[in-house]
Amino acid sequence: MFEKQLADAGIPLFLDIVPPYEGGVRRLGAYLKHLHGMLDRYGDCKKLIIADAWDMLFYGTAEEVYAKVPRDMVLMGAERNCWPDASLAPYYPGNTPWRFLNSGLMASSPDYFADWFAMIEKCEAYHPGFIDQQWFSHRYLDKSLPMELDTETDLGYCMFLEAGEMQPVDGRPHNILTGTFPNFVHFNGKHDSTLFLWKLATSCASSLQSLATQDS
Repeated sequence: MFEKQLADAGIPLFLDIVPPYEGGVRRLGAYLKHLHGMLDRYGDCKKLIIADAWDMLFYGTAEEVYAKVPRDMVLMGAERNCWPDASLAPYYPGNTPWRFLNSGLMASSPDYFADWFAMIEKCEAYHPGFIDQQWFSHRYLDKSLPMELDTETDLGYCMFLEAGEMQPVDGRPHNILTGTFPNFVHFNGKHDSTLFLWKLATSCASSLQSLATQDS
């Protein structure tokens, strides 16, 4: 479904299979090696979004996404759950519930990603055995690796612990707390998508009924 949504929007999808996780979690060293390979294959793109796939859905247009992806920084996904190191939670800044880093969505230009990957490998704190999201969280807080979090859920929305602020408008996901229309919806934490998809379908049907009434 994710693949079809992107195709309908005219966004190329390069689907890569990440090597099996060590101990059931994604380790920084193995993941970085995989990211280097992705960059070698897809580095001719103007902008690049590196995202999970099996638990993602997409809504919107290519033009919207292109405008939201930065060229000279890395934008990381954000969520309301501080995982896997909950002890970091008190130190996170931010004014929205989505102030904790989620590495299931990263966006930038390929050129900047190349520089950023080099920064990771040169970082004094680099440790290939860390869970990637855990390591990125530490670097975000100590500011030793430049990145910004999508705390307004402008590009992506993580559904884990969703508390009712995701209310679809005309068949599009809408965060009523921040006023944004996220393009990527991440069903992390094995979040059940059933209720969300039902809301979207109901919203779309209501919009079509409203248009039909106006035409008549």
